Amino acid sequence: MEKDLVDYAYLSDNSRYADLFNGVLFGGEEVLVAEKLKGEDAKLVISSAGKKKGRYRDVIRKYERDVGYAVLGVENQENVSYTMPFRVMEYEIGEYGRQISEKEKKHRKKKDVTGAEYLSQFQKNDRLNPCVTLVLFWGEHWDGPEELLDMVNLEAIPEPLRPYVNNYRMYLVKVREFGNTDVFKTDLKLVFDFMKQTKEPEGMRGLLLGNEAYKSVSKDAYEVMRVHTNLKELDRFWEESTSEEEVDMCYAIRMIIKEEREKGREEGRAQGLEQGILLHAYQMVARGRETVAEALEDIELNLTESEFLEGLQAAGYTMP
Repeated sequence: MEKDLVDYAYLSDNSRYADLFNGVLFGGEEVLVAEKLKGEDAKLVISSAGKKKGRYRDVIRKYERDVGYAVLGVENQENVSYTMPFRVMEYEIGEYGRQISEKEKKHRKKKDVTGAEYLSQFQKNDRLNPCVTLVLFWGEHWDGPEELLDMVNLEAIPEPLRPYVNNYRMYLVKVREFGNTDVFKTDLKLVFDFMKQTKEPEGMRGLLLGNEAYKSVSKDAYEVMRVHTNLKELDRFWEESTSEEEVDMCYAIRMIIKEEREKGREEGRAQGLEQGILLHAYQMVARGRETVAEALEDIELNLTESEFLEGLQAAGYTMP
């Protein structure tokens, strides 16, 4: 639920929404402008087997023009869905069905259809407004279908019949595998670049420390990166951040590196102390002042007698 809310808040910004479609579909060319995007009801009512059922879209916008509008939807996926092409088709069919119902109601009220148009309550020149849906996959590897025919058992029909089975394409955006992020003009570039490095710690650190833009990341962009990774350091830094608008991720990664170095020093000091304790115990046993059992009891390092004796010999001592 948290991821759904975070994704919704992030993509509710119309500049990002337009940038996402422009970057993914048009290579960064500004075909869509944010000012023409309007909010849209995220719930669709779909008729199935004589029953009505509601389907909620993740994020949906209406792109308005003088001659009509287009419905632009985004579905966020953290995990692979093996029915996703069908789900996208169902969403878009539901939207077309909603538009047809609106036209039917309008014509019944106006009583402006006759003949064949009367039967369908849809005029010859009526047109539906188009739908386009992007599926944003935030996970690591998509091994599911990318179009409807990937879900269909074509072996069940003769080969000459197969080209006549209708397909439905899904526009899948694999965030962690996205190529040229320079197509984005908003902080989508920062988000996509970061997600691509989450499995490469050194690459992620180099990205954050080498890019000044990560010094002032909007909190909603930071939240998206935080919830779609398993980096506990980001969770902690999020809780400690005092800024209401921006997060300095460069500072965050520097603090993480500093803590790791200090932890390494502490482990090194602890290891050195342990070695000193062992050397003293070896000396006491080699000089006959303690038995192996007594030494093991004193040092409390959870060693067996054979391990202690191996260490004693490796350190150049011999039993008396």
